[in-house]
Amino acid sequence: MLFCQSNSWILEKWSGLGSCENTRPNSLQIILETGTCSNELTERIDGAVVAARMNEEWRSAYMKEITVIMDAKEEGREEGREEERKNTEAERKRADDAEAIIARYREKYGELPAIK
Repeated sequence: MLFCQSNSWILEKWSGLGSCENTRPNSLQIILETGTCSNELTERIDGAVVAARMNEEWRSAYMKEITVIMDAKEEGREEGREEERKNTEAERKRADDAEAIIARYREKYGELPAIK
């Protein structure tokens, strides 16, 4: 569906609802649909993006940064796993302690009464 808003398009994912009197696409829409730039600003931005992608130093720094981020994510996951192991061990100990208390009660008083 297209909505008019101050001579520009706002694209929505659903179609078939309503219409728009002004159907002139804005610069972003032209770039998205055609892959080409339509004015000086978008041409300069596109040129900067192309130059950044071709710059080996930038690419190397980017890859290093991605590696650092991935390592930090894995470290966080491992910390979470370790915390879960500690919590699981603590829960197991509480369950064992409860079983021991019930066993002592049974030794002293016999079987526990049924809960209805």
